[in-house]
Amino acid sequence: MLPQPGYEDDKEIISDLIKVLLEEQNTEFRTLGSTTFEHQATLRSIEPDQCFYIQNEATIRGKRRIDISTAPPPDLVLEIDAITRTHIKTYAAIGVPEIWQFSASGLTMHQLQSGHYTDLEESTLFPSLPLKEVIPYSLQQSRKQCRNTVLRDFRVWVRKAL
Repeated sequence: MLPQPGYEDDKEIISDLIKVLLEEQNTEFRTLGSTTFEHQATLRSIEPDQCFYIQNEATIRGKRRIDISTAPPPDLVLEIDAITRTHIKTYAAIGVPEIWQFSASGLTMHQLQSGHYTDLEESTLFPSLPLKEVIPYSLQQSRKQCRNTVLRDFRVWVRKAL
């Protein structure tokens, strides 16, 4: 299935919102988009819609290739629409600590615990922020207003919330 404009737009806006969160926390990060991660021991590979290296940013900085069997996985993965059981198993196998999934039903967050994902009410990366409500709201606003206006408003909200 080829990504459609709505799918890509949702991915880009949510990614931009995550970047604003990280910038406002003065947290270094790298986004590696839909990089293919291969885990040789399990013979699994996966391409997230977007991924973020946050706590492990310095570890992968400047690397042109990442061997997931020896390098840390992304700290956060963003998936748009459905995630299959195979996706979940692969993310668990490579050790991705947190997954955000956005679909028609909203934003869900999952944390890896003891090899399995559990649902989160709030992100472990951005504790005490009601992102499950604010990100879908901001995304909805981006369909009515200019992108820069939405990001500027979100940045103001983040500054007040932090």
